Amino acid sequence: YCYDLDNNFEGSGPDCQTTTTTTTVSTTVSSSTTSSSTTASLTTTTTTTSTTTPIPGTCYPPVIGQDKDTSNCSGIFPPGTCTVSCTAGYSGDPVIYYCY
Repeated sequence: YCYDLDNNFEGSGPDCQTTTTTTTVSTTVSSSTTSSSTTASLTTTTTTTSTTTPIPGTCYPPVIGQDKDTSNCSGIFPPGTCTVSCTAGYSGDPVIYYCY
């Protein structure tokens, strides 16, 4: 069985959940004549994108989203497998993809 160059890995997942946290700090200062309130929020997001030209005869790495790390799927000749995991900032169980 022969797949086209964009769809020659089979698999699904992983189900990645963000581990980014939002911290809210509230401070209230009061006296008999003045009152003030301060709220701060911090959110950090990092995005990395890379492209690869596969070695002839190998399966193209799956394109399945920024939250998944498919770097282990480069240079895989059929029949082969690779492990896809969640990128930094996300958590979830790694899964196996199959190259045919």
